[in-house]
Amino acid sequence: MNESTASRIEEVRQLGVKELRKLHRKILGHEAPRWLHRGALSRRVAWQEQALVEGGLTDETKRRLDELARDPALNVFPNPSMAPAATEPTAGEKRSFRFRRSSNPRLPLPGSVIVKSYRGRELRVTVLPNSFEFEGQMFASLSAVAKHVTQSHLSGMAFFGLAKRRGEAKKKGGTTT
Repeated sequence: MNESTASRIEEVRQLGVKELRKLHRKILGHEAPRWLHRGALSRRVAWQEQALVEGGLTDETKRRLDELARDPALNVFPNPSMAPAATEPTAGEKRSFRFRRSSNPRLPLPGSVIVKSYRGRELRVTVLPNSFEFEGQMFASLSAVAKHVTQSHLSGMAFFGLAKRRGEAKKKGGTTT
């Protein structure tokens, strides 16, 4: 990064939200999302300015990122409303990807692994966007996993130690993986 770009980035970091929103509109050609806070907005504008001056991501990097985004092992799922592309993306084509948070804030993000020791056995449950994977089987809920393991009806959230609010788990030394 050359010195003038570095000093411009520092200038952008000092701007207020109004100025950043104007600059975002000018450089990116559209309004910044309302939820974007000042820090994220300044980073977005600074990155775009640097990309304009020194060049953005290479075509090879863009291709690799797209490839990684499609890899199901990484649990990155495209926006469901997008139809799958029949051909490779053209230069300049934009794609959007969403990471959906479960409606239950006690659950970790998809891709996380919940680990529990039960009767001398280590249980590892992978959180997926709409289900849970345990020992190669798919389950609709943590309670279904708990029932499969214990052969009795239990709250999956309680069995796996997720029933407490996050603040309480931290106070008592519990962790969520």
